[in-house]
Formats: sequence, C-alpha cells, structure tokens
Amino acid sequence: MSSRARYFVEATSIDDLKFAIDLASSQAIDLVPIGQGSNIVFVDDLDAVVILINLRGRSKTGEVATAAAGEPWHDFVEWTLHNQLYGLENLALIPGTVGAAPIQNIGAYGVELDEFVENVSVIDTETLEESSIPASDCGFAYRQSRFQKEKKLLVTGLSLRLKQTPDPQLYYPDLKDRLAMDNLSETPVNVFEVVCRIRAEKLPDPAMLPNVGSFFKNPVVTAAQAENLQLRFHGLPLYPTDRDTDRVKLSAAWLIDQAGLKLTRVGGFEVSEQHALVIVNLGGGRKADLLALIERVQTQVHHRFGVDLEPEPGFLPIN
Repeated sequence: MSSRARYFVEATSIDDLKFAIDLASSQAIDLVPIGQGSNIVFVDDLDAVVILINLRGRSKTGEVATAAAGEPWHDFVEWTLHNQLYGLENLALIPGTVGAAPIQNIGAYGVELDEFVENVSVIDTETLEESSIPASDCGFAYRQSRFQKEKKLLVTGLSLRLKQTPDPQLYYPDLKDRLAMDNLSETPVNVFEVVCRIRAEKLPDPAMLPNVGSFFKNPVVTAAQAENLQLRFHGLPLYPTDRDTDRVKLSAAWLIDQAGLKLTRVGGFEVSEQHALVIVNLGGGRKADLLALIERVQTQVHHRFGVDLEPEPGFLPIN
C-alpha cells in the first residue's frame, strides 16, 4: 500500500512553511503537514501539498525547555535529561517529532505530555500570523488537542515546563517491577533506559516490520463499568486517569489479546504476535484489507467486552 502526493515540500524554515501554504492556496488544494509520519496511515494518493516539517533547534531557560517542531521526539527527551530537566523520561522512544507530540497529546507509562506544556508555537495558515498558545487554550484531553480539528493552526514549536528535581513516576507496575528486576535505583535516567528496553522488547521495530505503533487508544470508561468488567474478566488491568476520578483507563492490548485476535490476518495486515496493540504490514496489503482488519478487531472486542476501540493514528486522505 503506497501513496503519492501532487506536491511535496520539506520545510526547514518559517519561509519554507509560508511557501508551502501559498502553493496550496494558489492550487486550491489541501496542505498536509507531517513530521516523521509515524502515526499516520496513508491509504490513498493525496491531491495536496504534503509538507515535511523539519524545523530544528533546542534551548532551555531555567526549567523551561523549548524545541522546534522537526526535532525528533526521543532525541529531545534524551537532551532534557542531559540538561538535568526531568519529567519526560516515561515518554522515551515514542516515535515521531516534537511538533506531533502536542497534536496527539502523547502519553505513556502514566505520564501525559500536557502535564508539562507551557505553550505551543503555531502559524495560522490563513493569516500567516505566528503566535504561542498557552496550554490552557490547547484543548488537551486523552490523545486529543484542538490542533487535530483546527487544521489552520500549524505547530512550529513546543515549550515545556519540566522539573529540576527528579520525581520519577512509577504508576505502572511493569515499570517499577522492571527497575527492581534489573536492580536499578528509581532515578530518571534509569527510568528512561528501562522504558527504552521495555518498548524495544514489546513493540515490533518499524524499521524491520512496518507499523505505526499503538493502533488503538486505550478506552476510558466509568469506574462502575470498569469494576463490573473486572468482576467478569479476571486480570483486567485498570489505570487511573489524571482528569476524572470517576473514569478509568483500560488496556486496549489486553482486550485485543484476550479476544484471541493476535495473528489475525487480512491480506497483508496482521495483529502482531509480539504486541496485540500493533498492526503490522507484511507487504502486499490493500486499503480494504486494513479497514477490514480494523473492523474485525473492533467488532470482536465489543462483542466480548462491550467496549469500543478507537484507532489512534490519523488516516490520509480523510474519507
């Protein structure tokens, strides 16, 4: 499955962004910004200007770390640790760029990006005005932000208020247990390294077997619904949400695994044996195959648990 775009622009400066915006406007076609494309499924050709955001630069002022949108996310996390700024270590090895992070409001191992966001720098593709949007105006929610709907706001950079004193977050038993198993103290650097090891062991390497990482969001349900599910299904893991004590996060991977869906294959696409939350591209798959596999997973999970799964990656073009 492959896609082609009418135009492609790599932007290493704000002027490049403005050129791409003008090009899309003059041709009366969509502007489609991407970073590393690690959370996008291209299902067809795009009659659009695809712009690769490759703005670079990192800096720190006190406890505030700032990075341009094209910086690789994992490299930025590692850089913050080297500069004695803490908080992002649980988000290590998440593929993608700094610019994509607030759009998706990325999170892992009990930590969500919006906990640290100071502001998000953007350019308005309609007015070409540059501005910084404070975290309170970003519309952050679980794997959501205003930038997903307000396409005219193109993310150019991100500022995060981190911690100068280590404060490891070990909500997830897997993380705490692995530190103990490896006989490591609970320091940010050790958390960073353990997260990298766990992710590398659990998730198929996209360089070796194409995938977009976690394919479904972890569903959030009421505490009462979660309690009922736990009574019916022994071993169902539950995780707290930061925003609402009456709502609980379930493990989509556990639901898919328990529904017996690992190795389920349609055409060239398959639910990974290594991790149930990942759909891998074995080659030769068609758009219809992928959509059919997604529907099969959603249907079987809903039939068994009464829980709806929502895909995490974006699809282009949007149908």
